[in-house]
Amino acid sequence: SVSKDASVIETFRTLDIKNKSGIALVDSDNRLVGTTTAKDLWLFVKNPTLSALKSPIFSFLNEVRSQLINIKHPTIAVFPTDPLALAIGKLSATRVHRVFVVNNEKEYKAISIISITDILKYVLNSPSA
Repeated sequence: SVSKDASVIETFRTLDIKNKSGIALVDSDNRLVGTTTAKDLWLFVKNPTLSALKSPIFSFLNEVRSQLINIKHPTIAVFPTDPLALAIGKLSATRVHRVFVVNNEKEYKAISIISITDILKYVLNSPSA
């Protein structure tokens, strides 16, 4: 995860270094407040400026996403005790590619991610497949 106050360049550098396609955005209490993906880099590429690179990622995403029409960027989360079916249902209903697993309602700290790829691997590797 990265702080929602991290700069755009720091955030995308972290994605690159960790070889990830998405990352959680957290507040000062490490509560999950959003997400950014490699697709968001294209929002920057459409209007690249030095000031955008230096701006906080959360502010940048709110600004550029508000300019888009018909776009959904919800923060989707489940708890470790939730059934896998709930995660699959949320992925399907929201058409996002990943759901964050958060520790509890109070702290809401991202502790893991379940992606569509993870679910497919699980299903294909299960003994009954």
